[in-house]
Amino acid sequence: MIKVTIVTPVLNGARFIRRTIESVLEQRGDFTLEYIICDGGSTDKTIEIIREYQDRCQLIQRSDLGPADAINFGMDKSTGEICGWLGADDLLLPGTLNRVVNAFTEYPQHEWLYGRCRIIDEDDTEIRRGITFYKNLLGYRFWRQILWTENFISQPATFWRADLWRRCGGLDT
Repeated sequence: MIKVTIVTPVLNGARFIRRTIESVLEQRGDFTLEYIICDGGSTDKTIEIIREYQDRCQLIQRSDLGPADAINFGMDKSTGEICGWLGADDLLLPGTLNRVVNAFTEYPQHEWLYGRCRIIDEDDTEIRRGITFYKNLLGYRFWRQILWTENFISQPATFWRADLWRRCGGLDT
């Protein structure tokens, strides 16, 4: 069975972290889930909230140099074959990880993938629809040359094989 790792960097994210965690832990499908949350020194109720889920996720508490450093640290600890990261105020739609696993299984030669992503506010109201439409339009016919000049890939909807991450060396902090 394929293992999927999701890393969430957080610092003082009590306002949204519960919803983020639940959106990850409620994922179902033919995979096992490794969920790593990297806290950079929260002083609000973030840690208290995360500990409510400690039987289903791994909390790493350490000072870091920001989100990129936290993500790199979490990815270094990951053991999944497929990986992604999710911001502490982002959500995965139900069934997301199952679709990701199915796509990687169907196309074993592919090293990364991305999907569509809705931009929502704190009340789950879709916002910035024009940006979403534009990104989806560019992504409909993927061109590497356009990717070099246009940011049309939404990070929360991007996943990759762990060996690709290791070969690339992680994020530039």
